[in-house]
Amino acid sequence: MRLIKSDSYGGLLVRRLLMATVVIPLLLGWLILQGLGAGFFGATFALELFAIASILVFGSLICYSAVGVERLSRQRDKYQAALNANEEKLGSFVEANVIGILFGDIYGNVRNANDEYLRMIGYSRQDLEAGSICWLDITPFEYRQLDKGGIAEAQKDGACKPYEKEYIRKDGTRIPVLVGYTLVGEQREESVAFILDLSKRKQAEAALQQSEERFRLVVDNIPDVFSIYDAQRRLQFVNSEGLRVTGKTNAEILGKTDEEIFPEEINSAYLDSLITAHKTGISQTTQATITFPNYGTLVKLIKYVPVFKKSGELHQILAFHNDITKNVKHAEKALSLGYKRLQLLFDTASDLLSSQKPIALLDSVFQNLSEQIGLDCYFNYLADETQQVLHLASYKGVDEEFANQVMMLDFKQGVCGKSATERHLIALEDVQKSTIPETDCIRSLGITAFASYPLIAGGKLFGTLGFGSVTRSRFSQNEIGMMQAVCDQIAIAIERSRLIGSLQLQTEQLREANRMKDEFLAVLSHELRSPLNVILGWAQLLRTRPNLDEAKKFQALETIERNSRAQKQLIEDLLDISRIVRGKLSLNVTSCNLVPIVEAAIDTIRIAAEAKDIEILFSIRDIEWEASQKVVSLNKQTHKQTQPLQSPIFYPKLFVTGDAERLQQVIWNLLANAIKFTNPGGEVEVKLSVEANTENLLIQVCDNGMGIKPEFMPYVFDRFRQEDSSSTRNHGGLGLGLAIVRHLVELHGGSVSVESPGMGKGSKFTVKLPLLYRKEEYSPVSPLSPPLPPSPSPFLSLAGVHVLVVDDEADTRDFLITVLQQSQAQVQAVSSVAEALECISQSKPDVLISDIGMPGEDGYSLIRKIRKLNPEQGGNIPAAALTAYARTEDRMRAIQEGFQLHLPKPVEPGELTAVVASLAGRGMGNS
Repeated sequence: MRLIKSDSYGGLLVRRLLMATVVIPLLLGWLILQGLGAGFFGATFALELFAIASILVFGSLICYSAVGVERLSRQRDKYQAALNANEEKLGSFVEANVIGILFGDIYGNVRNANDEYLRMIGYSRQDLEAGSICWLDITPFEYRQLDKGGIAEAQKDGACKPYEKEYIRKDGTRIPVLVGYTLVGEQREESVAFILDLSKRKQAEAALQQSEERFRLVVDNIPDVFSIYDAQRRLQFVNSEGLRVTGKTNAEILGKTDEEIFPEEINSAYLDSLITAHKTGISQTTQATITFPNYGTLVKLIKYVPVFKKSGELHQILAFHNDITKNVKHAEKALSLGYKRLQLLFDTASDLLSSQKPIALLDSVFQNLSEQIGLDCYFNYLADETQQVLHLASYKGVDEEFANQVMMLDFKQGVCGKSATERHLIALEDVQKSTIPETDCIRSLGITAFASYPLIAGGKLFGTLGFGSVTRSRFSQNEIGMMQAVCDQIAIAIERSRLIGSLQLQTEQLREANRMKDEFLAVLSHELRSPLNVILGWAQLLRTRPNLDEAKKFQALETIERNSRAQKQLIEDLLDISRIVRGKLSLNVTSCNLVPIVEAAIDTIRIAAEAKDIEILFSIRDIEWEASQKVVSLNKQTHKQTQPLQSPIFYPKLFVTGDAERLQQVIWNLLANAIKFTNPGGEVEVKLSVEANTENLLIQVCDNGMGIKPEFMPYVFDRFRQEDSSSTRNHGGLGLGLAIVRHLVELHGGSVSVESPGMGKGSKFTVKLPLLYRKEEYSPVSPLSPPLPPSPSPFLSLAGVHVLVVDDEADTRDFLITVLQQSQAQVQAVSSVAEALECISQSKPDVLISDIGMPGEDGYSLIRKIRKLNPEQGGNIPAAALTAYARTEDRMRAIQEGFQLHLPKPVEPGELTAVVASLAGRGMGNS
């Protein structure tokens, strides 16, 4: 019956079908009876006609019903999908744990809950599954009636308005929450509740209330009127004395101007000064005689102090009233004291906020407080929260001997230490009668009243400030509030001073970094353009003037090569600095003999030394022996044997753990730096020695060049720092070499230092490395004899080797083709990945040389596609990546993608030929 009466589409369909099953047979029967009575047909025909008509009608009804059922099925699927989507959203919301959610009933049962709800009440998921949680049991008794009202409202309206209550946590503590829920089910007994944790809000409200109470404590204890106006001269605050004098309530004056509150005969005495302070933003002081109907006539000294926002806009106007009426001496004295204290607070705030060193003003602040409160001593400690100690920064009223005894206090030590630990005021009365251990020190001074305040601003503890008196047994609440206000001002001033100092330091650092960046970019531009100018100039001469003599052509090619190598070295230094900054510089660590490494570095730099007629001396010394010394000078190499101290050791080996290539780079950089700053005809000496009484190996590079200014010594090893970076400097470079030296030495576990007696007196760089071990060999031949000239590399023939070159730059392809064809290789060059794959499908090459960065598809894509091919199709072709991407991670990725080798550009012809020969299986022996 419920379906028949339903307003849904199903109910409508059922009602229509029932009507049709009743009405249509009756109508057909009546028509057939009419025809039978009229004699149109016989009884048999009438029955047959009735049966056929009934079948047709009911068949139609069945079809109509089927259509209706199908429509109902689609509606059901649609509603089911929407229900599933809503369930998924609800599940996601529950699992998000933004707020607590529980599923239960009005009888206290909790069937399910999310983690946030369990966190709030301190129960675990196991407690929930065990059925140990009942929300009625964890609700305090005083909130039961509130819950009943919410349930009644939800049973009536389906949901209740959220309300605040508390839960009793598993550990017995209480947690404030905001609860809202809806009741579902036929009887509306099952609930879905949403619970919001109000702990942080309650804490914030308590902190705000405490701050407001402290402010009100201070201003309400000021024995005169104090008020605050907003930027439109509407009153925002009036202290209790102001309300008492005016006979008004907060509701009558707050949010209104003086013209709206008082008649003209009252406000005319002071209103002009208030308006002037409002318009000009300048403090105004006026004396006014004011008669209040319910208080009488007062003579007041009023000071209006504008307060501005950081943007410079007027924020508030502080109004300080000082009653100077002389009719009642007691009132005059009390008001005078209040004014003095207020003036003290105002002057203290002004002095502290205008000083960069607020601690230095504590003596004067203490002096002013002493005159009004009667203080005899103070102790100011600054806190070191990391070490949990207090350091005595300033004091007065005690002798130096006692101050030295309490120069440092641990947190919790003494009254000041305890106030730092607990972060709140500690005020002690009748100290001489106290038995608290923390008062032992101050009792020895005869102090009878003591108050210690933590200096806190912005949630950070800066220290403590303690005040003591030997003439009074206690401080009044007014005096405690006064000292608290002063301490708060001091804490704010300390915080402001430190923030200003930090900002000034950061500003100076940013300014210096910006200056260094500009200088570096200018120097970099110069260092890049200078060799480019030479390269471009000689290249144009070679191309446009073919009649140059052979000597000039040789000079041009030699100059182009030298400047190209200089640019390559510049780029390598920049890449090294980039790796250092990103922490990507790694070492290939082995046990290596440092002697041949130094000799190799000397041999590399020898040409530069000969160009300036600079002698390079290399000696090896130990505490027990001294080896040979080699002198490298212009067009000659001589070597001499020194006399050993005890034994004729000719071939020492000094082993360290490190990367031989990087160690050679360190020595080369130091030698290059020494030669650069040494005048022609000078001398550079490299000394290897074992440090006495240690297991350290010393490498010293000394020169008699221009030396280093004392003021520049701390910055010698800084990146991008040069003693002279002006446009008139005598020496080039980017200031990177020594920075790289320091980082590489530190990576090897060593250190580097520099000494210079001054300008024109040379310099000495000392590298100290841990010595692994040493080995001393006897040989009739000096190991430090001049190195043999390098034998020319054997010609590597690539005859019969088919090389496929892939590079999108035509100039690079032409260079690679020329180099490889000079070695008799068969070269095929293409500019894209698609062309390379087509060439491989037609003729499998022996070696693949491919660029990485190419438009469309890069070299990584090419090697991945090649490695997916069968070996017969070229899937195993040896391949090398020739690319300008030269970082360590680029090399690792190239190897991981499938290349055998990674060659950073620029590549020299000999290196390229050797790589192709190696990949093709050719060597010196089978070339």
